[in-house]
Amino acid sequence: MKQKFRSILSLILLAFFTFWLIYYVIAHLDDFKIIHNLVWPAAALLALVILAESFASGLFIKVVMTHFHVKLGFSEWYGLSVVTRFWNIILPFRGGAGVRALYLKKIHKFPLTEFFATMLSLYFLIILVNSAIGLFCLILLLALDKIFLMPLFIFFLGFFLVMLGMVIFSPKIPASRYAIWNKISKAMNAWHGIRTDPSVMRSLIAITVLNSAVGLFTVYFSYASFGSKMTIFQCLLISTLFNFTSMINITPGALGVVESVMILTARLFEIRPAESLMAAALIRAVHMFLMFTMGMMFNYRLGIKLRDQFTAPKKTG
Repeated sequence: MKQKFRSILSLILLAFFTFWLIYYVIAHLDDFKIIHNLVWPAAALLALVILAESFASGLFIKVVMTHFHVKLGFSEWYGLSVVTRFWNIILPFRGGAGVRALYLKKIHKFPLTEFFATMLSLYFLIILVNSAIGLFCLILLLALDKIFLMPLFIFFLGFFLVMLGMVIFSPKIPASRYAIWNKISKAMNAWHGIRTDPSVMRSLIAITVLNSAVGLFTVYFSYASFGSKMTIFQCLLISTLFNFTSMINITPGALGVVESVMILTARLFEIRPAESLMAAALIRAVHMFLMFTMGMMFNYRLGIKLRDQFTAPKKTG
């Protein structure tokens, strides 16, 4: 029932965005003529930046797994990053994470509760780093342009304080006779182990900051591909919200969610919605092309390992 509700919600939101997009394009057709002015060198740099983003995500997987004494080769940690993105494009609600969990469980006997801890570390650090960057951008905006966006400030500050508390103070949770609570406590205790591992945490924070920097250039080159002049500061604020919303995979690939945020944020800098739509569409098109091209290859390579694991004869005692 829950899965059916999610599917219906995803379809409704996807249909709403599709109809709005068609209406907007028809009503502002002249604004989209900039597509003929595509700057190919900037688009090529965008592709390289998106590849760098998938590389950084793979590094995160590699490092966090070392805490659990699981060593992944390049074809695994980078392949899992690509495969996760591949399936996130196709499936709603971050279905790619489920594929990664299945692979790690079958190939490396990695428990689901500990996998949830790796997901918690990913979410906690992405939100912590990006909310800190968002606060920095808003303070800079106030200092330079005398503009203070109170709703965004409260949004970033709230997330920053909550995530800072989770990173610094989250204690171990005792076991219970209730099965569901036991699973939650195991996942949270596994996260406790990650956050109290200084070398792993330093590496994960550095990778998350790197990923945010890559996101900045993703936004910059997407607008530059259509001749739009964006400052690094403007791109930083847009990419920060972009990183927040990219985690909301209600629709496949967060289609419609990311585009809406890019349009609304860019309006703060008097950028036309058509330009933002084209920039967002280019990011999505390049991302889909790269992840589908490499995703097919890594799905095959990792799939062979899974197939061999499923078809291997079971040992009898």
